[in-house]
Amino acid sequence: MEKNGTKRNPKTSTRSVERRSLLKMDERGRQVIRFLDVLRALENTRRGLTVKELKSQLELDCDTRTVYRDLEHLKRAGFSVVEEDSRYRIEGPSIKSDPLTDSQVVAVLLSADLLAPLSGFGVEREFLVLRDSLRARLTPEKRNWVDQQRGRVAVRRQMQHFQLPEGTLEQIEDALNLEQVLEIVYASPNKEPERRLVEPYLLWCHSERAYLVAWCRKAQAYRIFLLVRIREARMLDATFERDDAFDSQAYIDQGFGAYHGPSLEVTLRFSREVAHLAHERSFHATQQVASEDDGGTLVSFTAGGLPEIAAWVASFGGKVRVLGPSELRSAVREIHLAGLEACQGGEVDGDLQPLSRDVKGAE
Repeated sequence: MEKNGTKRNPKTSTRSVERRSLLKMDERGRQVIRFLDVLRALENTRRGLTVKELKSQLELDCDTRTVYRDLEHLKRAGFSVVEEDSRYRIEGPSIKSDPLTDSQVVAVLLSADLLAPLSGFGVEREFLVLRDSLRARLTPEKRNWVDQQRGRVAVRRQMQHFQLPEGTLEQIEDALNLEQVLEIVYASPNKEPERRLVEPYLLWCHSERAYLVAWCRKAQAYRIFLLVRIREARMLDATFERDDAFDSQAYIDQGFGAYHGPSLEVTLRFSREVAHLAHERSFHATQQVASEDDGGTLVSFTAGGLPEIAAWVASFGGKVRVLGPSELRSAVREIHLAGLEACQGGEVDGDLQPLSRDVKGAE
């Protein structure tokens, strides 16, 4: 019952609790960021800063009492926050002798979960050694404080579960670092595993999946190999000369997601219901956005990867319309009709040509 005697709506109550929970999580996230900002500011000053100067320098969107509480919180956590004449600064031997400041150590420890997509790789192993070394150098109070803050900054981990044959990752990494030819057995979907000779150029993580970008000697082109499909990998006693013109970032940007292929000049119209997404998110490096008078939004970009672009557009359920090119419009239409047929349990009328999946990047 409410205070006025009316009955409480259970659904409304649940939504209210969820909203309060989300607001609390958001505030905790902002607090962690504020802690790091305050630490960095105090580490970079000799004379110290007043609370007013801290607020001004960091453009903190909180009241003065909150800053005082943050400083006291950091003191209790074991950080060397010193106050003299209402000015605060960080001092102590760790700041003067250590190449890493306290805030840098904390940032490294808090970011460990971001390496989930690289699980099993050498770079992750080295980072975890660094993390453990830094953690061991903290006082018990600081370690407890870092553990508390990690619980307030969540990283959604949907890393694709896979376990490659023993030694496979090491062979791939060694071939990549030593510029040696790699022999792999690759299992494309619905095909027999195939042996290939490749020249590895790049390990790439996209959408929490790990890929190998390599020059395929059979295809005589760069190909993208999903690591979970590599059944065997063996580094050969043969070197290759890396093409200095290969630009990793440019290669990634030319595709849409993991798919590459002929570049398409894509123009889409986001309806009013989803127009805000076009302004909030970057779908591609070449994205251009223009608002329309009726509340809709035009989005244009240049990218390869017709199947992935079509599937992405179709995922909006008709709220994103393809203005061009025509092959993308047909591909999206085919996806919608196939989904309708699956739901109805029968054929859907329509003169459709099968979508060609001649994708020249993804394997």
